[in-house]
Amino acid sequence: ALGDCSQWLIAEPNEVNGDEYENAMRWIVKSSAHESPYQAKWYNRAANYEDPWVSVHDHSPTSVLYGEAGTYWNTALKNQHGGANVYIRNSAPDCALSIDGGNWTLVRHTKGFGGWGPWEDNLMGSASYGTPGNWSSPHDWTVPWTQATEFLFSYVDCSQWLIAKQTEVNGENYAFAARWVVRSSAYDAPYQAKWFNRERNAEDPWVSVHDHDPKSMLYGEAGTTWHMLT
Repeated sequence: ALGDCSQWLIAEPNEVNGDEYENAMRWIVKSSAHESPYQAKWYNRAANYEDPWVSVHDHSPTSVLYGEAGTYWNTALKNQHGGANVYIRNSAPDCALSIDGGNWTLVRHTKGFGGWGPWEDNLMGSASYGTPGNWSSPHDWTVPWTQATEFLFSYVDCSQWLIAKQTEVNGENYAFAARWVVRSSAYDAPYQAKWFNRERNAEDPWVSVHDHDPKSMLYGEAGTTWHMLT
């Protein structure tokens, strides 16, 4: 933030310095310019001591909020507005990690706006997409995994969630068929809900707390905008 807070932005650490990049799009949670997540082009080059360059808009002297190494480049703005400050805030804990005794590993996250995640691997763990973040990242991301005996599907706020065996989710193809749920935010004991996992439908599997229903849908694929509560 500039000293007078006329310009500011919030970003996750991994978007700022999680890897090297050059004039590349990086996710911003929100800023003085936009209330919703968006992207801006920044720099974080290994051989440039003045990096990372962080700005409200694409790299520009009129919106740069951070640089290093005592450089005089892109300093006019901060000097006109009383300097520039950096603040840190630790994220709230991921509520899902303690569900059913915990021991879960977060491997896939769908952002809180737009469609379902863009991957099309049928939850097999073969997709790799985006910069790995955390449970509240403003962008879609997933990392590969090699084995899963159970899945935990959950909204970020844990208002709805369910646990199911991998074989019930994607062990075979089915259409509006009853599948076993170990437990969920609705029931503590095992029960069945009707889902979809069709071979030729890229958006499958559809996983929901109750029978296939937009009001309790926890998972879909292929970037589809079906079954999105607004």
